[in-house]
Amino acid sequence: MERHRKSVLALRSLLLEVCKTPASFADNAALMVALKSQGALAAFEDDEREVVSSSLNTVKRVSALALPGGFGELNALRVRAALLLRRAIANPKRAYGSKGDLKRRVDSLGEANNLLRRDLLLITKVVDLSMRQARRYAELAGPDVSAKCQREQRELYAFLSARSEQVPAGGTESS
Repeated sequence: MERHRKSVLALRSLLLEVCKTPASFADNAALMVALKSQGALAAFEDDEREVVSSSLNTVKRVSALALPGGFGELNALRVRAALLLRRAIANPKRAYGSKGDLKRRVDSLGEANNLLRRDLLLITKVVDLSMRQARRYAELAGPDVSAKCQREQRELYAFLSARSEQVPAGGTESS
């Protein structure tokens, strides 16, 4: 039973991998045959990935216990993997989905980029505020400490300036 459970989990992993990078599986004829039907998937074997051949009933029974979505989850992954693999074979340039899929992915990455830029701006403001406070404290401590603080802060500002020159248009700098 444990061997079949590991096999079902490995099969699920394989299907997820096929969905993520279908083009890398385009030359796997045995996998293409296995994705055609539930029974063929159950009979699929891959020693390298520890997927063992089983009956369809065994795969259904073990999937119900081992996977949150049961066999339905495994079958949905099979159907999705088969579709993406066929697309990858038919048109390798479109293996990642439609133009709409790519546009949604670009939009999502753009939103993530904007969040990171806002975080960077906030961190830069905090560093700037901390440096101003340190300068005030150093001035209160005396001229020697103040001179040392100014030298070290010039180095830090030079470092921040070098970093900000590498930020593409739309980035922020603090003075």
